[in-house]
Amino acid sequence: MVDREQLVQKARLAEQAERYDDMAAAMKSQVPTQRRAAASAKMQHRPARNHSDRIIVQISDEEHDPQGWSAKIYPGDIHSKSVTIHICSPVNSPVAQYYLFLHIETIHRNRSTFEVGTFVLLCNPWLKEDPVYMPLNAQREEYIKSDCGILFTGTPQNINERPWMFGQYEPGVLEACMKLLQVSRWHFKNKEKDYNRRADPVYLSRVICAMVNCDDDLGILMGNWSGDYKDGVSPAEWSSSADILHQWALSNCKPVRYGQCWVFASVLCTVMRVLGVPSRVVTVFNAAHDANSNLIIEEYFSSSGEKLPGPKDSTCIHSCLSSCRNFHVWVECWMRRPDLGSAFDGWQVVDATPQEKSGGI
Repeated sequence: MVDREQLVQKARLAEQAERYDDMAAAMKSQVPTQRRAAASAKMQHRPARNHSDRIIVQISDEEHDPQGWSAKIYPGDIHSKSVTIHICSPVNSPVAQYYLFLHIETIHRNRSTFEVGTFVLLCNPWLKEDPVYMPLNAQREEYIKSDCGILFTGTPQNINERPWMFGQYEPGVLEACMKLLQVSRWHFKNKEKDYNRRADPVYLSRVICAMVNCDDDLGILMGNWSGDYKDGVSPAEWSSSADILHQWALSNCKPVRYGQCWVFASVLCTVMRVLGVPSRVVTVFNAAHDANSNLIIEEYFSSSGEKLPGPKDSTCIHSCLSSCRNFHVWVECWMRRPDLGSAFDGWQVVDATPQEKSGGI
């Protein structure tokens, strides 16, 4: 079992100590002398002792290379007491919060370093080179920018419509989504590897999918299908992802009670849109869960007709019992799949309801 309070305390201490270490290291770092000004960006909370996490960005007149960092001053951007510097990041930059520092060297070789602030890099579906690029503007409006929608539940004969506020622009939602990445089990296990892999939307979707539910981690939602919700909120009463994300973030990562498939899916859709990945909520009626991938729905009964739990294996979160449901709700995310081949590019099913692991996550 995971000690939740211990993980929360560990996350707090790591965040504070590593930020101070990063700032101290940046103040002491040497700046190349062939330029009068340069900038550096560093990922949030990355260990300062690893100098590879400091990205020196030289100001240049050359055209931007989408595979590398660049900084440029355009004509008219230089004023008597200020200058505007345009910084471009490579297309394969990890999704993270970065610290931005400005290094200035005078003609007398006196150097000064200033912490300019922080910025967050996200996936970019408007950029053709990005693996989540979506070519049609109408689709980007619907699957990235839209902050409200309709969910469908019920049965094929009696379909219910539920209005839902995805709320990706609400104050605090971006911060909650970035916090979700920072408290994931994979970040605790290997920060360097986690940061590097965040450039891949396939990895991002698997991590976020696992973190939307609270099984074995500091995830957002606890599932409940018992009908007894007296110590929480009935899944049917939720109508806003932002409300759930705010409650989770303000409670030191305690799971929000309770969710079912449409709630898990809606929160997942919000987080993926916040991170720049086009996403949509999908409902399927008369849904079957094939737990062991044999294309057969298996149910087990005792000699007296009592329904029995299914077998257990390492890929299942709960009992590996195939089942049928009136409906089930999941998310589809738009991305390229270089790991599978271009024939599999496009919509990818991502299901945050805790059932089975995907790629070990």
